Amino acid sequence: MIPKMRLAVSLVVWALYFAACVAPAVDISYEGTNHMALFRPQDVPGFIALLVGWEKPRTLPWSANLFFVAGWICLCRKNAVAALILGIAAALLGLTSWIFIPEPYKNLLVGYYLWQLSLVLFAIGSFLIWHRTEIEKQSSESNAPKHSVR
Repeated sequence: MIPKMRLAVSLVVWALYFAACVAPAVDISYEGTNHMALFRPQDVPGFIALLVGWEKPRTLPWSANLFFVAGWICLCRKNAVAALILGIAAALLGLTSWIFIPEPYKNLLVGYYLWQLSLVLFAIGSFLIWHRTEIEKQSSESNAPKHSVR
């Protein structure tokens, strides 16, 4: 059951992450630009935000990507506790985008929300896997034969 949960969490969060990379993430427009177009030249796609997001002042929100990848590696290595901690850290770091993105670029678009959703769902998925692991561990301990000492 748990390997299937790890696979499901991985597929969902990476699909959202990929969608975030191809979707517009930040609107860098100023007053007087056309806000009616579906994809405008002033919209920065998620993959560009990923490539240049480590520059100041966006370093802290961008570091969520590092925590996410490290957490996913831990999840693949069957360390749900580390994945959960890193997933929570990634989700919280992603939320700092609202604080550290400079004023003219405060218009976060669908790519940002897909990215943030992937981080939050990774943390939730890691929690569910950790919880299921603990339940199975307790179940196997209670079903283990008890040896009596004479």
